[in-house]
Amino acid sequence: SAVWRVASSPDSRLALSAGATMEETIRLWELETGHCLSVLRASASPINGILGIAWGSDQRLALSGGEDELVRLWDMQTRQCLCVLKGGHEGGVRNVAWSADRRRALSGDWHGGVRV
Repeated sequence: SAVWRVASSPDSRLALSAGATMEETIRLWELETGHCLSVLRASASPINGILGIAWGSDQRLALSGGEDELVRLWDMQTRQCLCVLKGGHEGGVRNVAWSADRRRALSGDWHGGVRV
């Protein structure tokens, strides 16, 4: 399936990839070896792709956004979803980002909606 987003970790040792997977997953890669270290499952729903991913500056946290209109906050040390942010998006969450102070998650959807 297609890979829609790739995000390199702040130290450039790891990367996250996501896309149009049937099982809605994010893959964690070790860049030096090219090995997949982990597969993070975002949802049990079929046919929902991950449209956006972003690392936190300390590499401990990551964000993902998907066609299910949700944003997820990930703990990259445990590789578990910490919480699901339901922000009232209409249409898939196309992009996610961190605010400049790294205290807020930002997300944008297919219809031009932006949430903090």
